[in-house]
Amino acid sequence: MCCIYAQQHVEAFWQLAEKTLEKAIKLGVSIGDYSKNDGQMFFAFYLEQNIEIASFSENIYSKFKRADGGNWGIIGYEHGSTCRLPSAFFNNMSNGWNGINWDGYQVISGNKVFRKVRYQKDVPNEHLNMTLKKVADNSDPEAFSEIEKENLQKLIKEGFCIVRDDDSVIVNAIVFRDHMKTQLHEYVDTLPEYICLKKNMRHTVDVVKEIIARYSNKYLQDDFKYYVAMAITELRSVLSRLWKDEGFYTGESAQFCALEC
Repeated sequence: MCCIYAQQHVEAFWQLAEKTLEKAIKLGVSIGDYSKNDGQMFFAFYLEQNIEIASFSENIYSKFKRADGGNWGIIGYEHGSTCRLPSAFFNNMSNGWNGINWDGYQVISGNKVFRKVRYQKDVPNEHLNMTLKKVADNSDPEAFSEIEKENLQKLIKEGFCIVRDDDSVIVNAIVFRDHMKTQLHEYVDTLPEYICLKKNMRHTVDVVKEIIARYSNKYLQDDFKYYVAMAITELRSVLSRLWKDEGFYTGESAQFCALEC
């Protein structure tokens, strides 16, 4: 079902991502040294994630708790079954500290399609977030404390910040400041294309739930939607390859990230 949904809506996601990027820039969102094509790819992932999450309850991915407070989940596939479309698995990686959040989509290592790495790590050390915010606020690095200057050098070395030719420093990511992300989401949520994608996603979820129910023990029925959520996680992987293979995304980046501060 992920393959079917992806094929039916791959272009709609990409076109909506272009519109979302244009609105984000108007709101003041910075794309830094990202190309517009990379920025559009970030928002394509962003839209897919929001549409996927909108089809489930907030706690759907943390249904089963471990004794240490963590959560886990697993879904089985029929032996020998494979996705009939090529995919490249993208994780959603993030950290948050003191109201500053780094979010991004990272392909698994060793991928040959998305192979350009911007950062040495998936996410920066969360204790460097305050320094990232100062850079995003266009603070003068010369006025930084010694610790902040050390932090900045780490961020530059790891690729999370870039020194430009004029010696100015920028965050190497999409940057949302203040309430920009909320304003952007409010805008996107009213678009007919977005509403249609959500409606079709909910239909896909219902179909997958019916399939799972048909072949599962009825005593597990309270968990069926969780199993659907686990199955739908492959959608991002399939879409990413379609965006690449069909020529919408022309780059090779394996990391698409944003800072919200």
